Amino acid sequence: MSGDSECVKIDVDAGRALAVLSGSVFAGVDESIRELLSNAADSLAQLPPALRRDPEIRLRAETKSGILSVSDNGVGMTRNEAREFLGKLFCSGKASQTGVIGQFGVGFYSCFRLCARLEVLTRSRSQNDQGTRMTYSGGNTMELSTTDVRVPGTTVRLYLLDAHHDLLQRSVLRHLVRRYCNFIRYPIYLGDDADLANEMHAPWERTRVDELIAELNRVLEVPEPLAVFPLALASGKSGDPLVAGVLFVTESPPVPPVRLYVARVLITEDDKTLLPPEFRAFVSAILDIDHMPLVLSRDGLVEESIEVEDVRERLVSQLGQGLARLAHERRQDFARLQHAHGIALKEACFKHAELRSQLSGHLLFRSSQQAQTTLPEYLKRSRDPIVIYADDASAAEALLPLYQRANVEVLYMTDAIDRGLREVWPKHRKRFEFRRVDAAPPSMGRLPSERAEHQVSATVFEQV
Repeated sequence: MSGDSECVKIDVDAGRALAVLSGSVFAGVDESIRELLSNAADSLAQLPPALRRDPEIRLRAETKSGILSVSDNGVGMTRNEAREFLGKLFCSGKASQTGVIGQFGVGFYSCFRLCARLEVLTRSRSQNDQGTRMTYSGGNTMELSTTDVRVPGTTVRLYLLDAHHDLLQRSVLRHLVRRYCNFIRYPIYLGDDADLANEMHAPWERTRVDELIAELNRVLEVPEPLAVFPLALASGKSGDPLVAGVLFVTESPPVPPVRLYVARVLITEDDKTLLPPEFRAFVSAILDIDHMPLVLSRDGLVEESIEVEDVRERLVSQLGQGLARLAHERRQDFARLQHAHGIALKEACFKHAELRSQLSGHLLFRSSQQAQTTLPEYLKRSRDPIVIYADDASAAEALLPLYQRANVEVLYMTDAIDRGLREVWPKHRKRFEFRRVDAAPPSMGRLPSERAEHQVSATVFEQV
């Protein structure tokens, strides 16, 4: 230990043990490398734009010595900052307004399990700062010392255990970058040359839908979608998260994925928090959110939080608007979507009043006279403010000739969820009613002209 060295005891907030954190909280090795890369991106994000010249992140593998390093030329740290941010669990070096994941927060400690020794070399942008070295070799102390660091920024060096030497392979590192950090705004290079590992430009930045679809297929292997709804949700009020990305519906995804990025770093490929279960049955999403509360392992969101609730409500509203616009402007495309996911779509309408309001006038049904029709269209053709429906096509077959003779159209509402829809629709408008086909069938001698003349406007369902 050099003359100016000191030992800094690790201050474990909330009584959490370092061994538990590094050994079991994080799911795998991949997430540890993700954390180092996101820390480096945070360091660059904190630089004022005027100082952010030629920003870069580098992954270097020293195969003979078994050392993996992650370097950035960002803000760096003074010795005091290194003592504070590296010597205290759950302490983040990021400013809250930056909207980034958090420099040297809890994720940093997940790297301890990968190596026998860990070093951090850092230098701030202060003219008087020479540089600081932090060394951790086990136990509950770190060694801090002054050292020469050539350029401002931070380098984390992992002296890998033999079991993790596969991380020294360039192909493995490239895969990890592409999976987790492909879209962060700063270049990530492998080695000392110009081997760029990430793309930086996210697919959801495309403004034209055809280009967006092509990029989704190329970068993320998304199949040809039935519908695409780009997202650019600005903050509803001060402090609300900014949301970018895309919602889309494919014909038959085995499990519709919801890929969640926070500050362009992949958090999970299967988020179950932001879209309600009824929507996840048929809607896929790629979401990039500027800041969100993450669980301890940082592979998901804190579900019961104001930010999550706000984003969830805005996504549901945006999806409803997109589906309504699709139905209004491209009816046959909406028909294809409903043919593929009709029951799930109706379930979502039944459980979400806002979606029901947006789509009640657009849902398509088959009738005895039309291959597809909406309720407003049916009512416009009807002479009575009554919707004659059949919930069992075979049971209604015997009565259908009577309705045909009377020139009365029968609407087929044969999905099980249609019963729930019939119950909630009339609660909002009393100007019509549903009547089952066997409730009061027309008599054999009754003529169409004897029916009451009552034209119901199609606007009945516009805002149901």
